[in-house]
Amino acid sequence: MKNIFKPTPDSSKTICLLLFFLLAFVQQSYGQRITRQYNNVSFSEALKDLNARQHKYTINFVYDELEDFKVTKSIRNMSVPNAIMQLIGFYPIRMTQVEDNIIMVECTQKSTLRYKGRIVDERGNAAEYATIALLSPIDSTIVGQGVSNENGYFVIPSNYRKVLARITYIGYKTVNRIFNNTEMGIIRLQPKTMTVKGVVVKGKRNTVKVGLNKITVDVAHSYLQYIGKVTDVLGMIPGLTSDLQLLEGGTPTFVLNGRPVSMAELKAIPASQVNKIVVDSNPTVEYSASNKGVVYITTKTALGNTLSTELSNTSIFARNYVDMANVSINEKYKKVSNILTAGFSYLSTTQIDKTTETVFLPQKDIESAKERHTIGNARMFEWFYSMN
Repeated sequence: MKNIFKPTPDSSKTICLLLFFLLAFVQQSYGQRITRQYNNVSFSEALKDLNARQHKYTINFVYDELEDFKVTKSIRNMSVPNAIMQLIGFYPIRMTQVEDNIIMVECTQKSTLRYKGRIVDERGNAAEYATIALLSPIDSTIVGQGVSNENGYFVIPSNYRKVLARITYIGYKTVNRIFNNTEMGIIRLQPKTMTVKGVVVKGKRNTVKVGLNKITVDVAHSYLQYIGKVTDVLGMIPGLTSDLQLLEGGTPTFVLNGRPVSMAELKAIPASQVNKIVVDSNPTVEYSASNKGVVYITTKTALGNTLSTELSNTSIFARNYVDMANVSINEKYKKVSNILTAGFSYLSTTQIDKTTETVFLPQKDIESAKERHTIGNARMFEWFYSMN
């Protein structure tokens, strides 16, 4: 009887060839995975190194355009595109895969000036993921923004030759400083100390986890749970500006426990109820069509019945007098939430027009200056109501 399981010479050769090609395919696939450690090297040097260590992709970039950006990253068994995205972090740099094997890397904010510096804490340790906003000293508009890397370094392109730098870092006092030089040097932060019901809470480095396109902040195990409302916490999260805009630009969608919510509803939630906050700059299909990012907020427990009120008044004494009063009432019972916000504003303005009249006489000219004051008053009442 013939043994059908006994390999013939031809079948053995075929099996060996299949195993050889399978092994070669596995080695080739594994060879495209990158494991590297970069410590404060320029972005250009890191891209050159990635390009030289694999042959599947061709990485194209302008060397001088990316030389100022320093990176410190640990790359472990990543594909080349994911490794580049990990190196980019919060830098204003964009990666585009033109074809299956061609990758373009470029700076998205091209300018002649770049503000560079390093942020450290009171002990001289690197302040990683601190948020830096460059403002115009004239009208406080944002002219550049960024986030420090693992070594505390940052590079922010801007065409302004004089900026007001506003630096925020969780657990530390906000820094506001004028800079006339693009070399900003070392900026040292001071810890924030708060007193809550007789307990002294000192600012310290909090749990901030940064992944691909995501930042996760553990609010429940940090001092952030003591600072007021959810909106107060959001203003200190890396990846968001102080006015709750994305660093890349645009307004994110705020999702509370899986449900999109308005800013008015977030103002009613105490920070002590929050478990964690995630800033996602690459949202799922559900949100990606209309938004550049999503901020996910989860609470420690399901929010129960609540009733809160807030009354505020703002008076501005400058060339124009402005007085604003606002009251908000937030009520939640079972699954129904009602929000009522009302505001009254009073505006008093004075416009000064200066003119000069000239009378021409045979011997001399007589000039007279006139000044006209135009006074205007305005009153405005706004209200908002929603029920979820």
